[in-house]
Amino acid sequence: MLIIISYTKIKKEYGWLACGVFLFGITAMGNISEIFITGRMYSWSVLFMILAFMAYISVLKSSSVKSWILLTLFTILCIYTHYILVFPLFIMYLSYFIYININEEVDKKSEIKKTVASIIATIICYIPWIFTLIHQVSAINRTYVHTAKLSGDIIVNYMTCFVLQDTKQLLDMAIWKILAIVLLILVIIIFIREIGRFKKYEAFSIFSGINIYIFAILLSSFFVTFIFKGMTVRYFVAMIAVLWLSIAILLSKVKDNRILLVALILILALGVHGINTTVGDINYHNELGLEQKNVISDINKADNIVIYNNTYNTYHFLLNNTKEYSLKEYNGVKNPTYTYEDDLAVIMEDNPDKNVYLITVLTNITDSDEKYPDGITGKKLSRQGRNYILKLTQVNDDENSTESAAEDYTT
Repeated sequence: MLIIISYTKIKKEYGWLACGVFLFGITAMGNISEIFITGRMYSWSVLFMILAFMAYISVLKSSSVKSWILLTLFTILCIYTHYILVFPLFIMYLSYFIYININEEVDKKSEIKKTVASIIATIICYIPWIFTLIHQVSAINRTYVHTAKLSGDIIVNYMTCFVLQDTKQLLDMAIWKILAIVLLILVIIIFIREIGRFKKYEAFSIFSGINIYIFAILLSSFFVTFIFKGMTVRYFVAMIAVLWLSIAILLSKVKDNRILLVALILILALGVHGINTTVGDINYHNELGLEQKNVISDINKADNIVIYNNTYNTYHFLLNNTKEYSLKEYNGVKNPTYTYEDDLAVIMEDNPDKNVYLITVLTNITDSDEKYPDGITGKKLSRQGRNYILKLTQVNDDENSTESAAEDYTT
């Protein structure tokens, strides 16, 4: 769909260069293409956010009834797709309020009415989803424990994610981060230098796109990290797409070939790095997946015991030949195949001659054996993301257990 939109709309409006830069930006940079297949909501969020932004450009250009209907429709689709899109949409509507206040050529009262009507219509249409949103946020608060506190490292990570993959430390990929920041600064400089060549609505659409990326990420990072806990770079993929569309439109208007060449070389270098990163990540995850597939195949036997910890819904279809336990009860599960028992020691004692495996979400495990309370050790067999498969063993002496490790299997 994005390819079709790029060819039929972006190419028609801004030319081949804009079409090519946009598609290259949203496919080659960082691990965006991986994010597209992580979950359908991410690819849909990019599609609807781009359509909303293009409708926004049409509103800036003519403010027709058709443009407002499309903007409102795509806004509704955006927030139904992922709640994080509330933040870029907020920045977009706020930008329009700024536009109508600085533009003497528009009927301010009429435009304010249209904007307010669009916002009200969006809110009304979203009301049926409110309870689902509350349920999702509650689930995130219960299960997402990996979010780091906001810091300089994290902010730099977020600000460079339009070209680079997620990083944990400030100095990770330091040279590439510097190049990413240089590209962002260069884009802003080009915009300031070339603003006189643009029509008013074109200049403001590029200004809005850059602001959507920068301020929506900062705003969402603050609110989501401190209120909902769950935050990850993949949430920003729709904002990244808007920035790349803005960059594409901007570069299509540049007349200074030297500046254009510098920008394109930077984009090409970062894109090649992104492709290389994506290929490496895919190969790595394929290796992990193959390893876990083999482990599951070996485990899925009637005389084996499997214990789930926040992993039942993910794995029980693959391990239906085993005897299953769960450390937690699952609300809404119909006819569960597991036996609920929250004490690992009891499960081990009830199955003294069986192979016992724990499938759990961990945040601080290493390749070495992990120690558990009550004389139980866990040896890692495989992992996929934060999901680990461990083989449990009961030891005789108490000194091999440690109370502090309880956090490892109860996260």
